Amino acid sequence: MDTDLTSTDPNQIRAAQEIIVGSYDLALKQGLPPEVVANAALATAIGLMVQVHGSENVAAMLPELSDKVRAGVFTHE
Repeated sequence: MDTDLTSTDPNQIRAAQEIIVGSYDLALKQGLPPEVVANAALATAIGLMVQVHGSENVAAMLPELSDKVRAGVFTHE
């Protein structure tokens, strides 16, 4: 399995990110702390990835994500 998360259609990724960021912003406006929302989003995303790709494949992806985090791939402004 290809564990490169950037291999999907960039237009679809951008559209999905806009929806997710909108939901994040809504949660903040409702008074939830950003670290709680971010932690919940990450746990939800990993759970959904397990449903889509299976636990072994997701477990194989996680070490690669750590390198991408350090490289700034997931930096939001």
